[in-house]
Amino acid sequence: MGQIWTPADFQADGSDFLYETPAAALWWRMGRGKTVTTASACVDMMDFGLAGKILVVAPKRVATMTWPNEFKKWQHLNGVRWSVITGTAKQRKAAANKDADVYFVNWENLPWLVDEFKLVWKWDTLVLDEASKVKNQSTAKYRAVKELRMKQLVSRLYELTGSPAPNGLKDVWAPVYLMDRGRRLGRTQEAFINRWFFRDRAGQLQIRGEPAQLEINDRVGDIVYALRSAVTHNEPIINRIPIELSSQAMAEYKQLENTTFLELENGEEVTAATAAAITGKLLQYASGAVYTERPEWVETHKAKLDVLHDIMEEAAGDPVIVAYNSRHELYRIQREFPQAVAIEDCGDDLEDNFNAGRIPMLVMHPASGGHGLNLQFGGATIVWFSLTWNLEFYEQLIARLHGRHGQDRDVIVHQLIANNTLDEEVDLRLSGKASVQEALMIAAERRRRR
Repeated sequence: MGQIWTPADFQADGSDFLYETPAAALWWRMGRGKTVTTASACVDMMDFGLAGKILVVAPKRVATMTWPNEFKKWQHLNGVRWSVITGTAKQRKAAANKDADVYFVNWENLPWLVDEFKLVWKWDTLVLDEASKVKNQSTAKYRAVKELRMKQLVSRLYELTGSPAPNGLKDVWAPVYLMDRGRRLGRTQEAFINRWFFRDRAGQLQIRGEPAQLEINDRVGDIVYALRSAVTHNEPIINRIPIELSSQAMAEYKQLENTTFLELENGEEVTAATAAAITGKLLQYASGAVYTERPEWVETHKAKLDVLHDIMEEAAGDPVIVAYNSRHELYRIQREFPQAVAIEDCGDDLEDNFNAGRIPMLVMHPASGGHGLNLQFGGATIVWFSLTWNLEFYEQLIARLHGRHGQDRDVIVHQLIANNTLDEEVDLRLSGKASVQEALMIAAERRRRR
């Protein structure tokens, strides 16, 4: 049946905003519910005849997992027929021809879809998830969307992103142009830049002061719902991101779980003699690598690293804290992200550098970074690459950003949880402990008032 969605006020407002505005954007950070808010608006549009078939364009993982999972999860979306356009050209064509209500395609396949189906185009509503992908006019992605708009093949266009201007306000022109064909910010990017920007002595584009920025904001205000500052601010926003392991990785995980022994492809062996040891090995495997008998570690998958790329792209330079548990996670994160800095390598100027934005990714073990740090001026995003069993560590690390004087944004906590693994058990255990602790504190408060 699915869960019942009870939208927050801003989500209900966002859904109404999209319903009432044929071309609009949600500029919401990851974790604020852009997907379910937009999906709900689209379903309402279909129900009332404002929209026919809907095409959602998103990064591959988001198109193949996140969007379908939302339609499975929520009761009011369960009856919607959907199709994922992926695979070989033959498979993509079959998925596109399938009789459905909503279709999901990854950005890389959008130009193919437009070229293949432009003469028989059937989607009148287009949703661009991570719309910063079209900020560059020279890309095939931008040209594909522009063709659909110029030929009036889509009557409704919705853009979703948490980073509308990753390299400055100059980036907003192209996405806004696709919505209004230049009515608000100019028909060419050159005209837009000439009006509101100048070049400094180094040849770099600079906005013409705060008045220019305010004017740009005012001009797009009727088609953009921006959600940047704190809305609830009472609690951090927990965003559980399900990670789908490949069939091979899942089979190896299950073998290790059932037999406490695993021989990896390279011949390395993994064994666990005790319940505690097998728990540790399974959590390591779920995160993407496992220690062998050498002792060395062998990478088992990159699913969590792929999701971390999505998070960092949306952060667009805003500092992010990434928490890990096994040492191999730190090595793999730093190998994948050259900008990642381990907390033990930061020195006494850690707080100054993070708060000034000079550390885009701070990687820390919760036991070493949970206490005494004031990092709330630098960012508002925490990623648990792997969760900890320790509730105190969990809460103390989040408290580096949340609930501290000077934090003017909602703190979003992303939890990367591999489906059907012990990751889910750790999450449940943390939630259970937190509920017990909260009840204990409430009871203590009541006793003090007697």
